[in-house]
Amino acid sequence: MMKKKKLYLVFFILFIFLSYGSNYGHAQEQNKQIIITIDGLTVEEFFNLSSLNLNKEIAYGLVSPYTKGRLGDLNQYITLGLGRRVDIGGNKSTEAFNADEIINEKRTSDIYFEQTGLKSSLENLCLLDFPDRFNKIRELSKVEHFGYLGSELKANNISRLIIGDTDLYDINNRYTPYLICDQNGLVDKGIMGDKIQRTESIGLAFYPHNYTVIKQKFLENKDKSELLILEFGDILKLEKTKNSFSEQRLLDLRKSLINQIDLSVKDIFENVNFANTRIIILVPNLSNTSKNPKGLFPIAISGKGIENSILVSATTQRTGIISNVDLAPSILNYYDIKIPSWMEGDNILTVNKNNPKTYLEKLNNKTNFIYEARPIILKMYIFIQIFIISIFSVLLIKKVVYSSLFLKLFVFSLIIPISLLWIAIFPVLNYFSFIINFIIISSIIMLICFVSAKLSRINILTFICLFSSFSILLDVFLGSKLMKLSVLGYCPIRGARFYGLGNEYMGILIGSLIMGLSLYLEKKKITKTKLLVTGVIFLICLLFIALPSLGTNVGGTMAAFVGFSIVLLRLANFPLNYKLLLSVGGSMVIVLILLFVYDIYLSPGQTSHIGKFADLVRNGDFISVIDIFIRKIAINIKLIRYSNWSILFFVSILSLIFALYKPFGFISKIYDSYPILSKGFIGVITASLIALIFNDSGIVAAATMMLFPINILLYVAQKKI
Repeated sequence: MMKKKKLYLVFFILFIFLSYGSNYGHAQEQNKQIIITIDGLTVEEFFNLSSLNLNKEIAYGLVSPYTKGRLGDLNQYITLGLGRRVDIGGNKSTEAFNADEIINEKRTSDIYFEQTGLKSSLENLCLLDFPDRFNKIRELSKVEHFGYLGSELKANNISRLIIGDTDLYDINNRYTPYLICDQNGLVDKGIMGDKIQRTESIGLAFYPHNYTVIKQKFLENKDKSELLILEFGDILKLEKTKNSFSEQRLLDLRKSLINQIDLSVKDIFENVNFANTRIIILVPNLSNTSKNPKGLFPIAISGKGIENSILVSATTQRTGIISNVDLAPSILNYYDIKIPSWMEGDNILTVNKNNPKTYLEKLNNKTNFIYEARPIILKMYIFIQIFIISIFSVLLIKKVVYSSLFLKLFVFSLIIPISLLWIAIFPVLNYFSFIINFIIISSIIMLICFVSAKLSRINILTFICLFSSFSILLDVFLGSKLMKLSVLGYCPIRGARFYGLGNEYMGILIGSLIMGLSLYLEKKKITKTKLLVTGVIFLICLLFIALPSLGTNVGGTMAAFVGFSIVLLRLANFPLNYKLLLSVGGSMVIVLILLFVYDIYLSPGQTSHIGKFADLVRNGDFISVIDIFIRKIAINIKLIRYSNWSILFFVSILSLIFALYKPFGFISKIYDSYPILSKGFIGVITASLIALIFNDSGIVAAATMMLFPINILLYVAQKKI
């Protein structure tokens, strides 16, 4: 009997030991994440932090800061936490407090209970403005997911802790709670305010952090929390109170605070187990002293699964640039939690790259110049186009005779867009080098066009049109590398598009290709072979515009399909009537369905925004679907009201109307003399209207699409007077 009791005792002890060991091992294997925010740094200051050199396995990147509202502060943090761009309205103040903090002689937990009817632990962080934020985001952005990240982490037993703040002398500025709060407006634990601040303020500006206490709190809690955020806000505090200090004192304080933060980051690196920990360091709000305070902000990731490399994501598909909406999906993915379809971002990945910091600094400088120069150069370009169209419309009405000077002006106006594409091969970082390189590129392109046209006996305008469309198709095939760095391309800071075929060059591609082929086929007999070859060229172009791995432009696909179809059918002498238009419209719907199916099922690992939209429909998230349509309509209305492109488009339409009536019978002469070209006009005009209606910045595509037909029409008109 005693032997049996001893045997049972041994088994019991063994069971307890194994259970403890198992739980201990599980705890040791639990993935942990540490997120460090250092608002107020410049990109250069971030990359110069010595703490980032402690671990060789570190990946760097730049983050697109685009949100639906104003850039900066709280709006950025909520977008980071939602994985979806939102607008929080004008109120940037925060009301995040430790549950045991006293506000107006009331404990925060009591105020929170009065507002929500929910109880909170005294360790919790309570967002007293959560109901207001939730309702405002739902109203302005049609999003009901605020707090989703925190709730998912909580549901998966991942505890959340925040250490630090950006409090001023008498103002609560606590941004990180809005990144990981749950849908009740709570964070598991927070250590903020006077718990981690020095007792002596810097002037009457703010109380700086006590970095010794922060280190102590970090060491005490690093093994108790699976997600730990450190908000080093002293640099941003200093910037917000800069008028309280002399210029030299401001510089000295900035240098001292950066050094203290750098040492604190070193302490963190030296006291974590990188086998199961990932550290993310980022600057959600750049310094006002940056070259571009609204520009791309830096990020570095080190630890589990990271090698010395550079960051990428499917959202941007650009080496070194990710989006702010990628952070939340990456946090979820790290814990093997499913990423919801309504999140606009994707998991952050890495690729190998030599000297990543040098590469990113050069990329940032280029991007900042493009961001600065883009509105200025585009305004000049649009003014030139409006001037040329207006002048030649007046000359047309007055029946001024054609001259070679007109031809040169038309040629110059048509090569500007493609010159702005090819100039991206040069490392342009200032206006002087831009002007010099633009002159060189334009001269080379003009020389190529004139010489080639003369040798091949092809009309010079035909050659320019086809050269333009071929250049764009070649760039798209090679990954749109030139377009990404062109002032007529798309800007990652604005974040409307990161890859594929932008709307500006989409319009130019469709307009130049249709007009180029129409000019080439003019005076030629239209045979079945010519129709087949033209159809194949149009099909290739359509695929370049549509495929997720190439152009991935839905609005462009619709416009191109309609325009190409009408031109082909008119070349085959089908009458232009409502039956033809209905057939083309129905076929367009079928093409779109096939495109969505291809993106979802036949393009694994390359799902674009087309596939994401289809996922929303498939998952029944119609609120997000409606939000997308509302957002696209709002963008188009805004661009039509305020963009210079709308002026160019309406000037083009007005010139076309003048051409119909002045001089009398002119259009019928053009139709009789250039029947193929006239069919091209109809195709482009129809395509531009489709782009205007169905594209989120349709006025831009419509305006650039009309450039080639309107200039060619005016050129032909001068010859026919």
